[in-house]
Amino acid sequence: MTIYQSFQAGGWPMYFVLAFGISAVYGAVRFFWHGHAALERFSRTMIQTTVFSSVFGFLVGMIAVAGYVEEHTKTLDERVKLLIEGTGESLNSLTLGLLLTTLSCLLIAVGQRRFPSEA
Repeated sequence: MTIYQSFQAGGWPMYFVLAFGISAVYGAVRFFWHGHAALERFSRTMIQTTVFSSVFGFLVGMIAVAGYVEEHTKTLDERVKLLIEGTGESLNSLTLGLLLTTLSCLLIAVGQRRFPSEA
């Protein structure tokens, strides 16, 4: 599966995960280079927003899967197959969110090493 196919499979919440995740990475990169505490706080808040939006995307996907399975299946085998397939598609938003969160956290950690706080 390509990155584009994964993005499509995740559905419309992927746009929010991507936007918030890119904001988190951008703030983390700026903190990494400049070490301003405000940038670190912004990045941490955007990381939380990215995590929440990726969980939201997963849950929206699972709600859609549950509704589709209930309406369009008759046998247990069909239900299991569609639940597994739908869960896999729904997990794409979590995967993107965690990827961007991990990158942001790594950049913040290195930035903290470069610019230790005076606390």
